[in-house]
Amino acid sequence: MNNPTSPTIRTSPKKGDRSIPTSATIEHSLLTQRGFTLIEVLVAGIIFALTIGIAIASFSSSTTVQMKNQVIREVAQNGRYIIENISRDVKLANADIRYSDYDAFEVVGNELTINTFDQSGNRKTVVYEYIPPQGEEPGKIMYDGYSLTHEEYSIEQVGDDPVFEQNIYNPSESLGEIQPTLKIKFNISTFRDGRASETISEAFETSVTTRSYPGFN
Repeated sequence: MNNPTSPTIRTSPKKGDRSIPTSATIEHSLLTQRGFTLIEVLVAGIIFALTIGIAIASFSSSTTVQMKNQVIREVAQNGRYIIENISRDVKLANADIRYSDYDAFEVVGNELTINTFDQSGNRKTVVYEYIPPQGEEPGKIMYDGYSLTHEEYSIEQVGDDPVFEQNIYNPSESLGEIQPTLKIKFNISTFRDGRASETISEAFETSVTTRSYPGFN
């Protein structure tokens, strides 16, 4: 008796199995893959260059602003330093010249001579001299042979007004009291300072009078 033909058993591929690609499949895959065109590369390069350029310009602008602000602060600090130094010496000078054998201070041209006192109460004479700018040299205020400002800054007169001006203040004319008053007025600006794109300038003006201290007259 003949056995019936056994049916063919087909097994389905297991999950996760991958068939081995044929050469035709590989060729088709290579033909369907597309790279970047020249135009796309150029556009991407232009966008990248613009982005870098904007970032550099923004950083450069921020740095310039910071440098300018720093110069402005330094100009103001130099001006205040001059005012404070001269004012301190004037305030320590003898206030009432009726009881002194010499004036508290005297202005002759661009030179200011102050007859003052040190912290121990001993008399001393200090001299401040304004030297106008000359050619490549900045204007400066000298004290004891030294400039009160750095060479990057220049001291100049405001218009035709003198840097030092001496006046007499009469607090009580009936008593004949007089009190010397010193007016200080100058302009300080940057001089050969490459940190700021333009010249930074600031004007300073103050008036200071002498003060009387016990035991100094």
